[in-house]
Amino acid sequence: SARCMGELLSIHDGRLSPASCEALSELSSMQTADALLELTLQGVLDESEQGYGFKHESLRAALSAALSSERRKRAHARLGAELLRSARDRVDAVQAALHLFEAGDHETCEGLVRAAIVEVFDGRREQLHRCVPLLERALALYEREGWGPARLVVPLAGLAMVSFFVDRRLADRYGARALDALEQVLHFDRARSLRPVLGGKLALLAALASTRLAHMGVAQRMPKTQDLLRMLIGGAVALNAVATSCTDVA
Repeated sequence: SARCMGELLSIHDGRLSPASCEALSELSSMQTADALLELTLQGVLDESEQGYGFKHESLRAALSAALSSERRKRAHARLGAELLRSARDRVDAVQAALHLFEAGDHETCEGLVRAAIVEVFDGRREQLHRCVPLLERALALYEREGWGPARLVVPLAGLAMVSFFVDRRLADRYGARALDALEQVLHFDRARSLRPVLGGKLALLAALASTRLAHMGVAQRMPKTQDLLRMLIGGAVALNAVATSCTDVA
């Protein structure tokens, strides 16, 4: 039973509270507590105020390899539901979203990721550092599914905004891809055609204004679309403000 518990815990890269461990478990409450104690005594897990976590990544990887795809999917669904229930804010909920994605609930994941980016964009700047690894993991999952720019643009735009406030090296890492996706979604070909006449910044602003006007009617009828549009434009403006990525606007 301890090994089975270890296999289930291996789906999470980080620490889990006792309540999350119990929600994830296939055992009774007493059996779960016994399994956690045994894994801790064996040196597989360690316990702290933040919960249980693997002592070594190699142990987690070995246990994860033994987990069948069906058990893995069910485990992600259970853990995702528990993490969503206990989430303190929308950024916290992205951790749940990543597990729900692995369980096959892509729509819920996309909605939670989008909501977190919009919340941060609307002023929760203290959450920016927490966003980076979560958005990078979301982007990796989306790419693993072979999704195109229309869906990749959300985490990319989020990372673009974060780059301006947290770490401008993120612009080097994601700037070109973000601009490529934003160009396709927001029709930045206008900026390219206007650049020889207006210059880089004015051309970009003209394209943004044109895009804003083109989408205004739909945005007024659909608040979520308006939030998404504001977020995408915010990502573009943030990238334009980062010196290392300005040259990508050709």
